[in-house]
Amino acid sequence: MDLKPTFTVVYKEINGSQILTDVFVPPPDSINRSADGNPTRVPVIYIIHGGGWLMGHPSMNPKAQIEDALERGWIVLAPDHRLCPQVTILDGPMGDIRSLHAWVHGGLLDAELKLRSIPLAAARDKIIATGSASGGHGCLGLAFGDYTKDDSDGSAIPHPAAIIDMYAPKNFAHPWWTGPRDKLDVNVPPLTAGMERLVFEQHPVPSRVDLPTKPDSTGKIVLPENLDPSSTKNEREDQAPSFTAARVAYATNVITEHRLLDVCWPYPDNSQSAVSATEHYRPIDPILNVHAAWPPTCFLHGIDDNLLPHTVTTEPLVQALEAEGARCKFIGIEGAKHMFVMSLAKGSREWGRMKEAMDWVAEVIEGR
Repeated sequence: MDLKPTFTVVYKEINGSQILTDVFVPPPDSINRSADGNPTRVPVIYIIHGGGWLMGHPSMNPKAQIEDALERGWIVLAPDHRLCPQVTILDGPMGDIRSLHAWVHGGLLDAELKLRSIPLAAARDKIIATGSASGGHGCLGLAFGDYTKDDSDGSAIPHPAAIIDMYAPKNFAHPWWTGPRDKLDVNVPPLTAGMERLVFEQHPVPSRVDLPTKPDSTGKIVLPENLDPSSTKNEREDQAPSFTAARVAYATNVITEHRLLDVCWPYPDNSQSAVSATEHYRPIDPILNVHAAWPPTCFLHGIDDNLLPHTVTTEPLVQALEAEGARCKFIGIEGAKHMFVMSLAKGSREWGRMKEAMDWVAEVIEGR
């Protein structure tokens, strides 16, 4: 199956940023066509890339999952979103994914399909949101918050019908996020002051930043080719790194030094002592916004995740949802590390668990 996007379209424009989504349309033989000549309404799945809110690109999404969704007759949206640290988690990644959801519910995806003479439309009661790491957090952000009020007419935008979260960060008020921890065993590119300036000076705020490569078999990130870790600090300062190299160096240093929340969701100036962690993180933390009407959610998490332990992040949210009576499912993958979706392939152990999650949400949206 050709996994090139059918088309790419701007779904949001803000402060000079044109934010795109790739759109994949299922093959004709996977669709039962409408007998009345109207567009056939089919499920839609958002697949949102990870990257720690600081980098990433839809090409990081697991191709096996896209292919599986298309074979089911679903439209796939693989969106960009603006990246921190120039915007916060709420204003950038979470806000943009919420805008995508409103864009679909506002009929604008249907209009783009009609413009291209594609006889399909979104079944808005059968929307699935799935993503890995920070992308999974963006999906969970569709389950809570006051974004569900459409500013155009005040009507409510429904939550997705189902969510698949793959090892998203959450439970931010937990001491694990702010307490002392060993530095992560990750091969980190050097970061210079010039590179950091380059990250903050980029305009408009970027929404697509390619990773230099996927992690190696141990989960370590490979150095960008144009950075020589053996050079001296002064020599590195004299280099002219690409924006991608600067962004990757900045992001990996922030993550391994456990400063991710500090730069992506900082406390307001001089307020850290006056604001509790719970109050500070409430706008972005799923576990602080659990409610009984939470959409059915399936959680996948590597038991051997080397960046975000499932015991701190995913399991507490599952327990909180179960206590509220929300429908949820936890799938732990033995041996899987962080970012396992980047090497996901059909026939692998990880794919078997992913397909289990896809089958589960398919049952949910069909009312089973």
